[in-house]
Amino acid sequence: MEKDYRVSGFIDRNLKTVLFLSAGFCLFFSILVPIFNNGSDFRITAAAGLSVFVVFHGIHRYGWQKIIMFIVITFLVSWIFETISIATGFPFGRFYYTDLFGIKAGNVPFGIMLEYFFTGYLAWTIGGLFLNESTAGINKKNLMILPVLSAFIMVIWNISFDPVMSTVEGNWIWVNGGQFFGVPLTNFAGWFFTTYISFQLFALFLYKLKKTEQNDEKTWYWLLVPVLFSIQSVEFLIHPFIRTDNMGIYMGAFWSTVFGVIFVSVLSVLTIIRRKIRI
Repeated sequence: MEKDYRVSGFIDRNLKTVLFLSAGFCLFFSILVPIFNNGSDFRITAAAGLSVFVVFHGIHRYGWQKIIMFIVITFLVSWIFETISIATGFPFGRFYYTDLFGIKAGNVPFGIMLEYFFTGYLAWTIGGLFLNESTAGINKKNLMILPVLSAFIMVIWNISFDPVMSTVEGNWIWVNGGQFFGVPLTNFAGWFFTTYISFQLFALFLYKLKKTEQNDEKTWYWLLVPVLFSIQSVEFLIHPFIRTDNMGIYMGAFWSTVFGVIFVSVLSVLTIIRRKIRI
């Protein structure tokens, strides 16, 4: 396997330990989020664990150059379209962020761009697994379809959390409300559009490098990706069992998570097992 941009020292030696520890860290704090009334700090802590997982997983697969480019693309594209939508309503709809989400770059919290990065990486990897794309580059046949599929996976994730985090918690406010538990349907179109642009730019970047060597990794390396994709939504599986208010929204998030996030994750796991990626 080509190593030009690989960090073969600390990351390779400690990869399995770090990935499993960061996954467990993320799970632990994700469970705490719905238990406490003010669980935002736990959500941020869980996101830190997820970020560590994605950085190590991504560098091991792609190397520093490629994963940094993925970060740059997702941060810039998400910030641009989030900023435009806050000002004009395109592509998500009319909304604004409150101060609950932390420090902002202009009108967009840094945490939002971070979510586009780490969940974007998970969605991109899961989409690649469905298409048998586990290389450190991208095959020509997947150049268009992988960004589309990955963007759909991102929308599935967004459906599971947006009503809770906006309508219930007030992290952002939809000015005119919306049809889906207070969220406008244009939001989901905006998520597809924005994430598709990010994924397509990254796909073109990978294709230009012409590196399609097979990533010869063990099964656990790939299985952890759909596991983390589910873990970051675990709080929405817990809410209906411990909360008494806003039950309609919490139940909607619960079923959206089960039939969306969990369903995609299970399909991804079955795909990995069916293709008998080396254990």
